[in-house]
Amino acid sequence: MAPAHLPRPILDKLHSAIAKSVANPQVREKLEERGVTIRTSRPEEFLAYVKSENAKWANVVKISGAVAN
Repeated sequence: MAPAHLPRPILDKLHSAIAKSVANPQVREKLEERGVTIRTSRPEEFLAYVKSENAKWANVVKISGAVAN
């Protein structure tokens, strides 16, 4: 996740740094020990996934009648 409208060069640099970090076997092992499932994708793919999940769960919440308080 990153702030909305983050300049593309900064987003690319952030993506590269994160991808490099999770490619490190020691980092990967520590994250997996803590139950983290590591999935890498391009920022555009992640945005599409988040939008899809938001739509899916918004519908579930609507059907359930749940409300925030």
